[in-house]
Amino acid sequence: GRTPGGGGGGGGQDGAAREFGLSLLLVALRAGGRVLARAPAFAALLEDDISLCMVQTAEAEIAISEASSGRVSEVPGASSVLSLVLQCVAEVLLLLGLGGSAREEAMLSRIYLKLLGGGSPSASPHLLPPALIETALEHLQSLLVLTELPLHVYLRFDCHPARADLLQDLAAALRAIAAPE
Repeated sequence: GRTPGGGGGGGGQDGAAREFGLSLLLVALRAGGRVLARAPAFAALLEDDISLCMVQTAEAEIAISEASSGRVSEVPGASSVLSLVLQCVAEVLLLLGLGGSAREEAMLSRIYLKLLGGGSPSASPHLLPPALIETALEHLQSLLVLTELPLHVYLRFDCHPARADLLQDLAAALRAIAAPE
């Protein structure tokens, strides 16, 4: 079977359906997210199921891009799907805030760090098409400005010995992109 947000290849009907679904989610989050986020059932849906689907969709698109060895022509629509995922992640973080949950850690590490080549020794931004890395950088920049992300990540994750050092890993990934070996 298919995983939520994960199925098939990067293009075709599956890719178009993912892109359409993410577009609808983004419109709903932007249009009524603040009001809907106050409803416990909707906040729980965002917190659990929708966040997980976004992580799985991003991971599927990243895996497809890595498997194609960065040949953008073999990954139709991957950049637009990932762009929509990143926009939805930003909206969810803006609506629910950054409280240090496992969901937030997963979204930051399994999407942003993976795209930027951080978080594990095997991860490399050089396996991904430059367009995907640029997309991640653009969305990270807007997220940094809008939510004071570095301060919140530092306080919620890096300051706690038992939590991941997300800010440190993010800085290392950005440094590696800025000055490749």
